[in-house]
Amino acid sequence: MQESYLVCSNCFEYIPFFDYHVGDDIPKCTSCQHELLPVQPLEGDEMLLARLHQQPQPLLLDFWGAWSGPCREFSPLFNDYADRFKGKVIFVKINSEEEQVLANQLRVCAFPTLILFQNGREKQRLTGFINESHLDTLLKAYD
Repeated sequence: MQESYLVCSNCFEYIPFFDYHVGDDIPKCTSCQHELLPVQPLEGDEMLLARLHQQPQPLLLDFWGAWSGPCREFSPLFNDYADRFKGKVIFVKINSEEEQVLANQLRVCAFPTLILFQNGREKQRLTGFINESHLDTLLKAYD
């Protein structure tokens, strides 16, 4: 059986998953004591995403653009859902202007784009106007 790890978003240390279960107290990094599953979405880049793909929790990526009205409108909802699904799903915001290579690799063409990954594989994608109903449907398996 392959051992699973959590990755600290602060110092990028690999922390063995051991006895952590969804619903337990939020684990802390053994190196820097930072919470391993933050309430607010992580600001992502290619390096962070590569490490997060190895975690057992699903990842929800939000590719956004600062110039996009729909992205600005969607941001508070994404933050609220990050808090609601803390410990169940890892939420990551990726600035498409700063991470153009990553956006191109994942074939992101419109904003906002949400991509749900589990076990390193894309499970589902939503693009354009996204509301609570869309997020509820996307995340119902993790609630």
